[in-house]
Amino acid sequence: MHLSIYVPKPGTFAAKTILPKSGIVGTIQEDGRIRIDYEGNKYGSANVKNFADRVLHAAGRHTYGDKGYPTVARMWVDQQDVIEVGCWDGCYVRVLGDEAIRMLERWLDVTDLLNELVPSGSVINEVRF
Repeated sequence: MHLSIYVPKPGTFAAKTILPKSGIVGTIQEDGRIRIDYEGNKYGSANVKNFADRVLHAAGRHTYGDKGYPTVARMWVDQQDVIEVGCWDGCYVRVLGDEAIRMLERWLDVTDLLNELVPSGSVINEVRF
């Protein structure tokens, strides 16, 4: 499983609707829009500690069955409303270059991105860029 990871462009409906620091995954649909699922841990679940955890939950929501499982944390956006910054392969977050690193650091409001890229309960000890 490989899913694109996005951040919303400032000023868009997605940026105004999705909680800051949310993990956002998506796939391009036949009509050209992107179906995104997101997780912001709005209610402070103890098992969602970092960005990779939020991406993991958004990915589970996105890939369940043909259309994902029912949620309010889903929307269809135009491609120009989001920026692809990485991909999720089911184990870790892969960031797509230096500019994507800077965008993710701004979105997450962090200076040490490495601690955000591996799920908190993971035994994975290698992060690849």
